[in-house]
Amino acid sequence: METKRGSVRSAFCAAMVVALTASACGSSEESGEESDLQEAGGARGPDIGGIYRAVHHSFSSEGCATEGASVGSPPYFKMSRVPNPLGALGGPEFLYAFTACPSAIESECAGSVPFVLVLWGEAIPAGWKASASFAYSMGDVCTLSYSESPAVLVEAQKLRIEERIWRETKSATTCSHEEASEGNTSMPCAEYRVLEGERIGPLQGS
Repeated sequence: METKRGSVRSAFCAAMVVALTASACGSSEESGEESDLQEAGGARGPDIGGIYRAVHHSFSSEGCATEGASVGSPPYFKMSRVPNPLGALGGPEFLYAFTACPSAIESECAGSVPFVLVLWGEAIPAGWKASASFAYSMGDVCTLSYSESPAVLVEAQKLRIEERIWRETKSATTCSHEEASEGNTSMPCAEYRVLEGERIGPLQGS
């Protein structure tokens, strides 16, 4: 079967545009001291930047009702604040980016990423959220997928990142990220990943 690579790429790009610009329209509750809050497109959330030591990592491909079994994890990871390339379109001015690290040395961070979503830009209480919709087709089969990932400080220096992926297949009469976005969490939940880390230090230049 022929894979429609163009439709995958265009759907992914459109989904990210929607996700990163729509986040500027939301609002969040303020919590913590004023100096600990970060601005993002008018919304406010805690500063989650820093180097973290991974303390828990689980994954389930059998639904999202409960956490899955423990799996291998990067020993460290960093959350860094980066400019949003879509900020001019009305999205947040910056995003938080995830990078896996083999050690606590920031310059060595360049490892593989266990998440589908790696940029968080929507402020929520105690953290930030990422979300995106995807659509791709092979022959006459369309796969719709919606991913959502909150990164929340469950303690002052402990970050919990969750990622849930809802997915379904259907006839490829139509196949668009708009359909995936509309279906979002009403589709079957297929994957659930949790990563927790303890912040052990700030980033260089922070």
